[in-house]
Formats: sequence, C-alpha cells, structure tokens
Amino acid sequence: MASQPSFIVMECPHCRSKNMACDITGMRVEGDDVRSLRGFFTSFCRGCRKPFGGAFESISPRSRRDWSSYLRHQNYALESAYELNLSEGTAIPCIWPEAPKPKRFDYLPPEVSVAMGEAEDARTGQTPNRLVRSAYRTVIDVATQHVFAENLDAFREGTNPKQNLNNRINMLAAQHFLTPSMKDWAHGIRDITNEDVHTSSPVSNEEVTEIAEFTDMLLQYLFELPGRVKQAKETAEQKRAAAEAEG
Repeated sequence: MASQPSFIVMECPHCRSKNMACDITGMRVEGDDVRSLRGFFTSFCRGCRKPFGGAFESISPRSRRDWSSYLRHQNYALESAYELNLSEGTAIPCIWPEAPKPKRFDYLPPEVSVAMGEAEDARTGQTPNRLVRSAYRTVIDVATQHVFAENLDAFREGTNPKQNLNNRINMLAAQHFLTPSMKDWAHGIRDITNEDVHTSSPVSNEEVTEIAEFTDMLLQYLFELPGRVKQAKETAEQKRAAAEAEG
C-alpha cells in the first residue's frame, strides 16, 4: 500500500489560523498498545509554513492493522506509515513554541477588564498589528478615565470629569496617580496611536510588544498592586480578629 502524508488539524501556534491542516514531518511513538499511545511529532503549518513540535498522549488510529504496521517499521519512520489524522481522538498536552496566551488580571474594574480582554484577544489572535496597538490605547484611555472619575475630589472643585486623554494624563500625574516616567510613556503612546487612526503604516511585532508591556505595567501600578495590598491587609485583619476571638 502506498504511503500517504500524515497531518493534524489544529490551531497553528504561529499564525493562529484555526482548523489549519499541518503536515507531520516526523514522529516518535512510545508504547505497544494501539488503544493508548504516546509520542512526539514535528510539523509545519500549510498556511504560514512555519515549523513547530508537540507531544500527544493518545491516538485513535484508523485501524489496529495500520498501527501494527506502523509500529513494526524500523525507527518509526513516518515515510512508511499509512495516512493518520492525529486530530481524531488525540490529546496534545503541549506545543512548541507555545502560542501566546492572554494575560490574567485579578483586580481590574469591569470596564477596564473588558477593554484589556479585547486587546489581549487581538494580540494573541490574527488581528493586524496596527489595530492591536489601537486596542491597547483604548485600555489606557478607559483605565485613566476610571481612576480620574474615582478620584475627582483630588482635583480642583468643579473639574470636568470628561477630560480628554491628554489632559487626563497630565492631571493624574500632577496628583501622583502616575509617575513621571509613566506620564511620558502614556503621552508617547497617545501620540503614536493618534497616527494609527489616520494612516495605514505598518506596525511591527516589537512595537505591539512595547505598548502591551507598558499597558500591563500601568494596570499593575493602578489596580493590581493596590488590590493585592488591600487583600493582604484584609487577610491580616481577619487573622488578627480570629486570634483575638480565640484568645
């Protein structure tokens, strides 16, 4: 029987194309029970043509005869194996390189969480870089709006709560809600992303990473660290109260 190429249908860790057919270029199988096998494979995406590897825990082969022939072959060379579709009945615990994952936050206000979730989904998906960068600009806008609105009493009485992003950054920095370096970063990103609205200039992966890292740092400073400190204080208070009650 003529050999046929093996493939797996999955999401490519590089281009993030879903249900993409990826050709298997090499495989190593461990075990002699056709009902439960483990192994490793190398592959490349038919879309972006980039290589990756992975490990699988079990496969449901087309037939016992297919696997018996496959396992008997010296060094498990794939060229002599029958056609296998590893996507059927396969558990793949890991892929190399690992696909980017959205960052997780615990203390974001709801509206900031929604904006950041959308930006992270865009970054880890197939959204054009220029739009990804704009999505992070929205996160910065929404986050500073929240902090400004929650702390109006720190500003001059009668201050309009609907400031534009430029004024909001300056006013938050003046009241030390933002450090001087964060103020400069935020203004830099505001200027850069203003251009994204009016041009179609390409944006590199490095430029997206830069704004994603700053946005992460900003949210850590404004929400995550204060949230953790508050949680630690509450936990300490609860423990002290419990100890006093027992004593």
